Amino acid sequence: MARPESISDEDLLSRLAPVFRARGYEGASLAELSEASGLAKAALYHRFPDGKLAMARAVLAAAERQMAADALAPAPPRASPAERLHAMADGLLRFYDGGRRTCLVDVFSVAGTPDAVRANVRSGAARWIAGIADLLVEAGIDPAEARRRGEDAVIRIEGALVLSRALNDTAPFERVAKTFAADLLRPAAAVHPSKKETSDD
Repeated sequence: MARPESISDEDLLSRLAPVFRARGYEGASLAELSEASGLAKAALYHRFPDGKLAMARAVLAAAERQMAADALAPAPPRASPAERLHAMADGLLRFYDGGRRTCLVDVFSVAGTPDAVRANVRSGAARWIAGIADLLVEAGIDPAEARRRGEDAVIRIEGALVLSRALNDTAPFERVAKTFAADLLRPAAAVHPSKKETSDD
C-alpha cells in the first residue's frame, strides 16, 4: 500500500508560493522552501524530482488556476461583458489581497529565472490578455483595439502592484481595480483623441 502524502499538493504549493513571491527564483533557497513546506529536503525532492525548477513551475500553475477561478471566470456565463469585467476586477482584488500580494509574473520575469519558468509566465500572461480581449470583442470593440486594451490593462495591474509594493501603500492598486472595467469599455474617442482635439488643448 502506498504511503499517504503528509501534505496535499494544494497545501504544499500554498506554502511554497510565499517564498518565491518574497525571494524570487534565484533568491529562494532549498532550505527556505523546506522550512516553509514543513518537509525535509529529501521529501521535497520526492515530490518534485526536478527540484526548485519543478516547484516554481507548479507554484506558477497553481497561481494561474487560482486566478482563473477568482478573476477570469467568476461571473455567470450569461452576464454581460461589463458585468464580467467588474467581476474580474473584484476577483483581482481578492487574488492580489487588495494589492498586498506580489505577482509571480513580476518575480519570475527577471534575469536568472530559468527559460522554462519564463515560458510559463509568457503563456499565462498571453491567456490573461486574450481573456480580456475576448470580452471586449463581445462588447463590440474592434479585435485589434481589444487586444491593445487587454495589454494595457495588464500593464496597469502589474504596474500598480509594483508601485503599491514600492510605496507600501495599496491605494494605487485599489484605484486601478476600481476603474478597471470603465477604463476598458470607454469609447474609442476617449482612448485615442483626435489631432484636432489634442491641438485645441
